[in-house]
Amino acid sequence: MFSSVTEALPLSGGAPVPICDGICILRWQADGKLFYLSVNAAMNTGLAVGHAYALPVSPGKLFLNIPREGFRSETEVAAQPGVRVIDAADVAPGPTPDVYAFSRQTVYRNLYRIPLE
Repeated sequence: MFSSVTEALPLSGGAPVPICDGICILRWQADGKLFYLSVNAAMNTGLAVGHAYALPVSPGKLFLNIPREGFRSETEVAAQPGVRVIDAADVAPGPTPDVYAFSRQTVYRNLYRIPLE
């Protein structure tokens, strides 16, 4: 069975730090106060479907207090103190927590019936 884990690799060496079970996208707000973790529920379909979580980071730190084994579910991420849940999987942070960008995709298929006689 295939499984994956997203990890952070310390530049100074040492063991990798697990961030989340599966594939997630990590971004930081420019001022470093928020850490954005996006979970894409439809990674193999090409559509950006899922959630992003804006998590506060303590001053002078790169990450918040991540569990030793990383986040195992979105429920664990959503339970973090001060988290903001964003209903979009591909969030790009803006200058403030209330400003961010995301994409919205719509697919139209087979809009017309064609009689075959």
